[in-house]
Amino acid sequence: MNNSTYSHFSEELSSRASVEQQHSTMYEPDFTNFQLSEMGIKQEPADDDESEHNKTDVYYDEDGRRVQDTNYGNGNSHQVPAEKRNNLPAPRGSNPRKGLLVHPGYKWEDMNPIVRDPLCSTDSDLAYFWPVYVSNFRCANRNDELDSVREYFASKGLHVRWWFRQKGRYFYEFQRVSGIYDMLVYFVSEYDTYLAIRMCHRDSYNGYTLNVFPGRVPVYFEPLRSVEIMKKAKDMVYSEQFYENHVKSVVPQATITSVVKFDTKRGAMEFKRRSDMTSAVEKVNQFRCKPIRVQQQKQRFLEDDLLGEIELQLASNANVLQPNPNDRYLRMLLKGNRPCLKIVPQPSSTVIPRKKQPMDPMLRQWLKRQERRIVKSLVQGSEPICNNNRNKKRFKRLVRKVQNRFARGEIV
Repeated sequence: MNNSTYSHFSEELSSRASVEQQHSTMYEPDFTNFQLSEMGIKQEPADDDESEHNKTDVYYDEDGRRVQDTNYGNGNSHQVPAEKRNNLPAPRGSNPRKGLLVHPGYKWEDMNPIVRDPLCSTDSDLAYFWPVYVSNFRCANRNDELDSVREYFASKGLHVRWWFRQKGRYFYEFQRVSGIYDMLVYFVSEYDTYLAIRMCHRDSYNGYTLNVFPGRVPVYFEPLRSVEIMKKAKDMVYSEQFYENHVKSVVPQATITSVVKFDTKRGAMEFKRRSDMTSAVEKVNQFRCKPIRVQQQKQRFLEDDLLGEIELQLASNANVLQPNPNDRYLRMLLKGNRPCLKIVPQPSSTVIPRKKQPMDPMLRQWLKRQERRIVKSLVQGSEPICNNNRNKKRFKRLVRKVQNRFARGEIV
């Protein structure tokens, strides 16, 4: 696809460049096709398909009646309307009857974009590139993170020119330890961002479900189908996948459209139907849920939020936005080839929900012995002492438990 094709696509979407829409809000389009494998290319329904994907999104009220979701998609400047999508140039290799989404390929002149994004707040060359916000991206080795991002999108036929990850914040420590990152990923055209969201949002990569949203326009949760989620255990940090897997384990029929984290303690989850949300709230036991009372943004940050940091990083490396002829993924894409993804071993501790297991008999006997020691020490007026540093936390909890029993008069 050459620059004239990108310009044609931009003209089709020019209505979103008006001043009134620059700060408009939107709700997430239905980008998801859950039935495809993680290595497959996501599909659009055919034009004459009467499936749920072609209908206006709905939710169900308390009486089980189907109700139109009037808020869904209001002000959605990123989702391409059906009448405009039909006028877009058909990508080479695509089949409009089957609705396959396939990138048409690149030429070298495509690597120097000429179309500016009117939503970009800077006059620098950054405005010629188009970002998406990506979260829940699993990378086992932090040193390979950039290469993994470029390889993943190249496997979808998309060239990543640059990326930016937030640094120096406490949330980054969790990302570094767990190997789960969020970032802004920059492409060379608006059409590339459109395909990235359509093909990669809710795609599975290394055992984790990706979130891919616009990088300059906020996307908000639909309050009627969403809940805020909070962890229970103080000494644990959960990934987005932990929350999703637990809901799937207790409500297998639920369809989840988004799971994001705001920080190390809180997040939010959006369902396709309100009935799914109600069932999940009733049955989940690994974390707490509460209704979303205020407007919640799905992206943890947008380009405008970090523009100062982004420009500082660009100033330190002036050539980072220039095409690199030695980029192996770019060379592959220019030849019409794609890399094969390297699948790393899927982690277990951060994904599989913790389930209460029967207590080990030896542990039960140890707890009983320690409880007798604690009771004896408290009766004698001395402070209970733990003889095993490895079990110090458990011993302290046991001491508080026995002290509470004394306070309630259960032990005399």
